Amino acid sequence: TVEGTLTAVFEILINTPQVSAMLSSDSWNPVELRSQIESGRDGMQSLEQDLAQRVAAGQITIEAALRRANRPDTLEQILRGGAAARPRAVFR
Repeated sequence: TVEGTLTAVFEILINTPQVSAMLSSDSWNPVELRSQIESGRDGMQSLEQDLAQRVAAGQITIEAALRRANRPDTLEQILRGGAAARPRAVFR
């Protein structure tokens, strides 16, 4: 954090009927799963969406968020207000 302490960030996947059907298929596609997570439906969020929320709230720096992101390019896109941006407070 900007205060020098640790904070948890979360990627949340909810086992909705659609996600369950997708994962039980022999030919499930990770891109489709990522799309479900990034949709924000049913409380789902990507790690990058949570990192972006924390940057916007002033809890962490952009540099720290980029170091922790699984997909820094996606995080940069979210921070610019592009696709996958679903700022909302899930557990607040």
